[in-house]
Amino acid sequence: MPDDTTILSLPLILPAQAQKHVTHNEALVALDLIVQLSVLNRTLATAPALPAAGDRHIVAAGATGLWAGQAGRIALYAETGWQFTQPLPGWRAHVLSEGQTAVFDGLVWETPSEAPLTVPQLGVAATADAVNRLTVAAPATLLSHAGAGHQLKLNKAAAADTASLLFQTGFGGRAEMGTAGSDDFSVKVSATGSAWSTALAAAAATGEVTLPAPLHLGGQASDPASPPDGTLWLNSGSGQVKVRSGGVTLPLGGGGGIGDGDKGDITVSAGGTVWTVDPGAITLAKLASVSTDIFLGRDTAGTGAPEALTAAQARGILNVADGATANAADAALRDRATHTGSQAAATITGLAAVATSGSASDLGAGTLPAARFNDAAHGARAGGTLHPDATTAVSGFLSGADKTKLNGVATGATANSPDATLLARASHTGTQLAATVSDFAEAVDDRVAALLVAGANITLSYNDAGNALTIAAAGGGGATNLSYDATSRTVISDSGADAVLPVFTSANAGLVPASGGGTTAFLRADGTFAAPAGGGAGTDLTYVAASRTLESSTGADVVLPLVSPSAAGLMPAPESGPGRFYAFNDMMSATSGPDFTFGQSGTGASLTTRTGLADGGIGWVNLNLGTVATNRVSCSVANDSILLGAGRSNYDCRVRQLLLSDATNTFTGRFGFIDTVTTESVDGVFFRYTHSLNGGRFQAVTRANSVETAVDTTILAAVNTTYRLNIAVNAAGTSADFFIDGVLRATIATSIPVGAGRETGAGFMMLRSVGTAAITPATVDYLLLEHVPGTAR
Repeated sequence: MPDDTTILSLPLILPAQAQKHVTHNEALVALDLIVQLSVLNRTLATAPALPAAGDRHIVAAGATGLWAGQAGRIALYAETGWQFTQPLPGWRAHVLSEGQTAVFDGLVWETPSEAPLTVPQLGVAATADAVNRLTVAAPATLLSHAGAGHQLKLNKAAAADTASLLFQTGFGGRAEMGTAGSDDFSVKVSATGSAWSTALAAAAATGEVTLPAPLHLGGQASDPASPPDGTLWLNSGSGQVKVRSGGVTLPLGGGGGIGDGDKGDITVSAGGTVWTVDPGAITLAKLASVSTDIFLGRDTAGTGAPEALTAAQARGILNVADGATANAADAALRDRATHTGSQAAATITGLAAVATSGSASDLGAGTLPAARFNDAAHGARAGGTLHPDATTAVSGFLSGADKTKLNGVATGATANSPDATLLARASHTGTQLAATVSDFAEAVDDRVAALLVAGANITLSYNDAGNALTIAAAGGGGATNLSYDATSRTVISDSGADAVLPVFTSANAGLVPASGGGTTAFLRADGTFAAPAGGGAGTDLTYVAASRTLESSTGADVVLPLVSPSAAGLMPAPESGPGRFYAFNDMMSATSGPDFTFGQSGTGASLTTRTGLADGGIGWVNLNLGTVATNRVSCSVANDSILLGAGRSNYDCRVRQLLLSDATNTFTGRFGFIDTVTTESVDGVFFRYTHSLNGGRFQAVTRANSVETAVDTTILAAVNTTYRLNIAVNAAGTSADFFIDGVLRATIATSIPVGAGRETGAGFMMLRSVGTAAITPATVDYLLLEHVPGTAR
């Protein structure tokens, strides 16, 4: 038999239960709250200062203080203080301060004035039906604006449907306006409600208005005074239909059109049927505007309208060619200097006289006599000849023999010629082969020999590829080739003077012997390579403080002893004492003790010992969240007893994630320094996880008086994965380091709770907010808390 009722979770009296009245009274108290539920308001985020017993409120969002973390719940003030009840979807509460009923939809409370109201039919002083779903019986219906204007919208599904306003008499149609059967707008009328006439139609595509029936103008005895342009009326006195256009009143049609007579430039006769332009009325000023340099005429064949002629068209009509009369002497023509085009030389009078022969034909070909040149020796003409003799005809270019006349330059003169008429050798450009310089080789040999004899030049060179060393020694001797044999350490000379280089010893300098390619042998002082004493590579050692074990990579581990009265040893780690508070729970059971308090709330919520999971742990406790959406489980130590910033504080916990939070089963886990196990901490430094926060990654969080700093650790929670969560707060409380699996993931220096009134505790808690399936999200391996006060006690 269950402990609570299925819907309201009211406690049931169990068989053979002692003190049954307690369970019965708890159920009556719950019913006293829920039945005929009414609350004072739903807008407060903090508890009122002077509540009365029995006061009920719906806690507003962002609740703080005594109501922190209780948003949306029903707060009841009883003799023992504030009690909170989680509503179920569909609960109703009458809000006294608003005079209306609010409904809980599972997330928020809403009243009809806040949510859209949808009803299938609505009648106002009348009965609505399936067709007339909104029916109003009233002297008038007012639809007013709630801003700049108001639109009454009639929407239809397709163009062939109807969206209109229908005017009825005795529920029979008499007039209709709208888009009936098409998107064109029309106005229709009917005397019977069955036969309809269209009075006006406006095309949707163009806006063109059609009046299918005759338009009747009622008429008036006189014309209106200065009507606006476009006004149309019937003057019943004259029988004329008139229109106002361009500020002038004009009659339309017969029965008094424009009368006969002179109308300015037009004469009207024959009852207005003949209109004649008066002679001379069309002046030049009344012709079309003409551009500059334009003739009026007609170039197109046949009779027709005048045309604006171009200059070329005008010359064509006048039969005058473009540029005609350019050679005429008529003073009225332009002067010759402005003429264009070319003229044949034969047409120019007297031009032939300048030719040598006196004939104009000699200008294009022939031979000019030398006398025509001022200095024939220096003259030039294409196709002719230069010659110093003025009486000799020019018949070709200079011959090779005649080149001697060029200022005394000899035939074959070159850059090496000593001819003084050439440029000085210092100003010459380009390069010259050493072989072409007289005695150059001999001079070089003599200079090198002199340097060698004087000892001024000794050259030493080494060929890496051939191990060849070449030396040009002082004293005038020839070069000596040297080579080195690494195997025998011998310097070999082509003169036969070989030398063996020695290996170094502890007393003498020399060559270093080859190592043989090994990586573990070392060079000794006697010039030999050898492995160090002890044999082989070094040994890695690791110290495990918890077991006092010095672990060796070779397997030769050593457990170091503790100090005793008779033998030296390690100093043991202090447990709790005046200088240090230390609490450790290896989760061998879920039983509360002096330091640790296990807790749960809600049907099915529990903490149970887990079996069959080693994963390096000794004991494990499962966190079971039961079957109610508001259940929670927790384990805490030193609640509100730790003041961060008053000494070094360390938190360590190892947890294995078994399920992930999601929209169906939502829960939030907090691990670290927390001051409550029922909701979000007011003061704390902890890890936080839920699927909808930070992309499902663990957050590092600090909170001081509900002011929060949150940092992404980048570690995404994963199923069947164990995490070691460690938090270290420095002694000054100015920095908190967050480690996951021994790696620093975040450091926060803000919102750390320090100072009086900001005390906190430590532990872990898991709070469910959505879902009723029995789930076990995680299991915990151990929990450790250490605090070393800054001031010794």
